[in-house]
Amino acid sequence: MDDWTNRRRELKFSATDLKLWRRSQSEKIGHWDVWRQSALPRTFMLWAALLSEKDSPQKMVRETSAIVSTYLDGAGIFAYRRRAEGGGYEPVDLPLTAGVETIDIALYRIESEIDKAVASGRHMTPETSAAPIDPDSLQAGT
Repeated sequence: MDDWTNRRRELKFSATDLKLWRRSQSEKIGHWDVWRQSALPRTFMLWAALLSEKDSPQKMVRETSAIVSTYLDGAGIFAYRRRAEGGGYEPVDLPLTAGVETIDIALYRIESEIDKAVASGRHMTPETSAAPIDPDSLQAGT
């Protein structure tokens, strides 16, 4: 949590820049939430954190939820801390909220989003051709 302010700023700019880069310059953005929820690419955050005694799991979820509700399409988080009785680590139970999921569920959601985009052709940028380039079909050195 010590560096969250800087990481949050980077996430906001990256998510916005990626979506703005893909849009047609003639596309009107309009209301921010309406546009960002439909604009590609979908943007997700995966966050694993070693929590110290001063860190709050509720704050981690609250901060993640805030950035999902304003900039991202979803987030997966995992928290752990040192075991009180000795060596090693233990997971921390998190009070997950809408848009904030476990890492496993978020990865499954990201996979599903990619599959859906590829099947529909929406993963293509306006500058690319109708068919993606197959790296195996390229000849070495060309």
